[in-house]
Amino acid sequence: MRRRGSRTGGAEYRRPGVRAVSEAGTKGAALSRAVGLALWVLVFALPLAVLGIASFAGRWPFPRVLPATWSFRAWAYAASSAPRIAASLASSTAYSLAAVLLGAALSLPAARSLVRSGGARNGSLEALLLLPAVLPPASYAFGLNRLFLAAGLGSSWPAVVMALTFASYPYLLRALISGYRHTGTAFGDCARNLGAGPVRTWLAVEIPVLLPALAAGGSVAFLVCFSDYFLVFLTGGGRVDSFTGFLAPFLASSDRSLGAAFSLLFLALPLAGFGVLEAFLRAFHTRRGMDS
Repeated sequence: MRRRGSRTGGAEYRRPGVRAVSEAGTKGAALSRAVGLALWVLVFALPLAVLGIASFAGRWPFPRVLPATWSFRAWAYAASSAPRIAASLASSTAYSLAAVLLGAALSLPAARSLVRSGGARNGSLEALLLLPAVLPPASYAFGLNRLFLAAGLGSSWPAVVMALTFASYPYLLRALISGYRHTGTAFGDCARNLGAGPVRTWLAVEIPVLLPALAAGGSVAFLVCFSDYFLVFLTGGGRVDSFTGFLAPFLASSDRSLGAAFSLLFLALPLAGFGVLEAFLRAFHTRRGMDS
């Protein structure tokens, strides 16, 4: 009886300490959420709010916190320029998607080969293949443009796509390498052993398994291509429409309202695209009974 009492008493003695640790963990989680929310507001929401206010500003002299007058002039100008905006957005989206698809076609076999073979030498080869992600575009853009001119592709849409592919494929390659290291190459090997051809193996087995990695790397590659100005202007020779080329003069001008309005439009399309991609991935995984 004493032992039971002592054990019960010991358990009762330890309970306040356990409760204190639990309360400390709850407070720590709440503090982490509060810090994360504050960082999100500071990094994302606050700049968007400033852009939104600036797009409706008439006069905003320093040091006023809010505009002195309000105006719909910037959005009215954007509405009147809708055909030019739509054409430049469509062109930017088209060459960005083309560069992502071409980069994925080049990166899939390269990532599979690097993961399958392994070894220290492949680490050096992987670093070499990822080099365009860390080099400034000016270090290779003029050489690429000279090659395109020599091949008769100067100032053309294919030249823009190939230049953007060279600049963005490392993001796809790195994501696919991580995907292959997580899933392995056994699924594709089994499909080939069962008689599936290379195309069917890629389309029916490996790409569905690697879809999260493709979505992650493709999203970053699309943003790199969609937001590029220098490579598009140089290799396209000013003949290929782009929204960055349309936006640049407004950002360089003293009219902040127009720059803010067009910047919000520039952000809207990628955000809408990511929403569509998220819905597609959820529907795809639900249909196949896979964890998203």
